[in-house]
Amino acid sequence: MGNRSMRGVIALLLMLAFATARAEEMADARELLRKGDAAAAFALLEPLERARAGEVDFDYLLGVAAYDCGRYDRAVVAFERALVASPGFFSARFDLARAYYALGADDLARQEFERLLKANPTPEGVNAIGENLAAIERRRNAPERRFKAYVEAGGGHDSNLSSTTPDFTTAIGSAFGIPGVVPTGNSILRSSPFYALGGGASAALPIAPGFEAIGSVDLKARDYSRHGEFDYRLADLQLGIAWGRDGTSIQATAVAQAFRQDGAAPVALDGSQPSSDRNAFGGNLEGRRALGDGWEIFAIGQLMRLRYPDNATQDTDQAYASFGVLRTTRGWWPGLMLANVFYSKDRAKYGASDDYNGAPAIDVGRNTLGLRAYLQRDIARGAYAFALASWSRRVDDAAFARATEVEIGRDRLVEFTLGAVCPWGRWSLRPGVTYLRNDSNIELYSFHRTEGSLMVRYEFP
Repeated sequence: MGNRSMRGVIALLLMLAFATARAEEMADARELLRKGDAAAAFALLEPLERARAGEVDFDYLLGVAAYDCGRYDRAVVAFERALVASPGFFSARFDLARAYYALGADDLARQEFERLLKANPTPEGVNAIGENLAAIERRRNAPERRFKAYVEAGGGHDSNLSSTTPDFTTAIGSAFGIPGVVPTGNSILRSSPFYALGGGASAALPIAPGFEAIGSVDLKARDYSRHGEFDYRLADLQLGIAWGRDGTSIQATAVAQAFRQDGAAPVALDGSQPSSDRNAFGGNLEGRRALGDGWEIFAIGQLMRLRYPDNATQDTDQAYASFGVLRTTRGWWPGLMLANVFYSKDRAKYGASDDYNGAPAIDVGRNTLGLRAYLQRDIARGAYAFALASWSRRVDDAAFARATEVEIGRDRLVEFTLGAVCPWGRWSLRPGVTYLRNDSNIELYSFHRTEGSLMVRYEFP
């Protein structure tokens, strides 16, 4: 047998082996679905998506596995791909309609079911389609209530509890021209391990077609094993109304926050010691629009009043706006990508010409512009890893607001966070590490801070 004939035989054998392996993968996935293990079937098929996307049978089987394990967004993509290649694949269209319904896109689901009705289905098919159309109407007329809650506990280490500059003595000399000042109170660089507890709940109550009342509460507590004066408690509350239809949603909420921390500020001449307590309250308006193929745009506007009960010279009224884009990804990188730009304007309650308790106030007004990016990589069985990066630039409103030797303060803050969520039923393990670095032309406000933590969360129901 000649070399050319031998190469042809080898190529044919390789093709047969490759085809056999592909057939076995599909057979294994079908068997897993038959046994009710959709998560395992999805985990088997998902890594093959990049190479086999566009094959009608593969896309349909992937869609069924995704749907059965609750990955409805991925099911929609797979079924849509199968229908592009085979528009008359009625089973794929029926399951696409069901996936739309599971995602809450009732109008899109209705459209697909009505297309099926026009294709003259069997009497059994007509009954199944009718039942699903009736379910859409029932949900429109009586949406379901939703409730979620969680508790969590864990700990970690914080390298800089009060975000203090590393060389306070030199920094205060350059900011105020006063040499040899020794750091005291909050100006001392401290680090410590910590323990943390948290919990929260969110709920949605339908009030009219397309409308629902929404609310959430989150509670956090952190105790440091050293420097207990920096232990803190944090409470967040939101109440509002949300509207949504066919990929568009708008929600308006009232927002309140309470932060409590003693801190280590120096004792005043009258014997009092200001704390780091802060209260915030205001309103939030958020809109989102799905663009298809996993894309979504969003805009957020917020007005807040920030009040410091023991240090009113820090009080501001803040306006915040953000615009961004989000994409759910698939194929070789299943997960999520997000990018947004944000701007905030803090107007000081007291200006430099005002008096506060018989002394000139400090104008703490400022404006901040920033960028943020988030990247998430889904892993098997609901686990995922993520990275967050942000950059912001702060500019003071008033001259000599934070130093006598520097006219206008300018800061650049960068943040990097790496983390993961590893679920096991209702439990999840949540490791994370965050690095913060602020570079300021007023050296007193330059710092770097690293925080690592490991939390265990339980969610119910």
